[in-house]
Amino acid sequence: REHRPISVSFGACAALAMLHLACTSLVPLRTSPITMKAPEAELRKNLEARNAVTEEPGRRGRFSKAWSTLEKDADWLGFVGGRCLDALDDSLFRGGYLSSGSPPQGQRPRVVVLGSGWGANAVLSQLKNAACDVTVVSPRNYFLFTPMLAGAALGTLEPRSIIEPIREANPTATYFEAEATAIDTVSKVVTCESVVCEGVSCELRDFEVPYDLLVVAVGASTNTFGVKGVKEHCLFMKQLSDAIAFREQLGYAFEQASLPGLSEEQRREKRTLVVSYRP
Repeated sequence: REHRPISVSFGACAALAMLHLACTSLVPLRTSPITMKAPEAELRKNLEARNAVTEEPGRRGRFSKAWSTLEKDADWLGFVGGRCLDALDDSLFRGGYLSSGSPPQGQRPRVVVLGSGWGANAVLSQLKNAACDVTVVSPRNYFLFTPMLAGAALGTLEPRSIIEPIREANPTATYFEAEATAIDTVSKVVTCESVVCEGVSCELRDFEVPYDLLVVAVGASTNTFGVKGVKEHCLFMKQLSDAIAFREQLGYAFEQASLPGLSEEQRREKRTLVVSYRP
């Protein structure tokens, strides 16, 4: 009794299968392709139309919206792609910027760049593929991103995060950590002065750098407009050392204001800060 329902079910399935085969064999051959293949072809056509990336975004296609967004962001993506390609070129061809057909070193034009700021960094970046001998003279061996000085002064950024070694702008250039003190345009020679320290003793050492082309990009000094007391009592915000000094002085003032034995007026005076950008 337990196996009887199973045998009946298998028999019923076999009978239904035979009936299905008999019915399908009675269908005319010329109608079966139409009834079976027409829906499949239409479905495939609809899928292709839905998944296609069309030339006219927004009318049809599964990726039409993404294509229109990509078209709007083309400028931004091009900028990022250009920077990535520049970084890849620098990493792959750092030692072979000059072509093999260029004159050997000593026979190429000598270009001397004074400074390591915005102008000097831009010139060095453009000269890294040029067939010339580049020499950089600056007392600062790094490029400073000055718009971020305020963040470094307040502690939002670390000072090392807003500087870049000047040798990164042009790896083939020769760098001298010195100051240019005189320029002889007749003899085409730059007189430089460097501080050489050995132990606790330091001395000034002069040397000359010849040039064929000279780029002066030393920047400018801070102008006080003749206001008395500015140089003696103010902290400027131009160099990295200025931001570090401001950060230390600000912390020192707050710590002094928190010492016991001070009146409220004295604490307020120590916490007073004046910021000026023009006289």
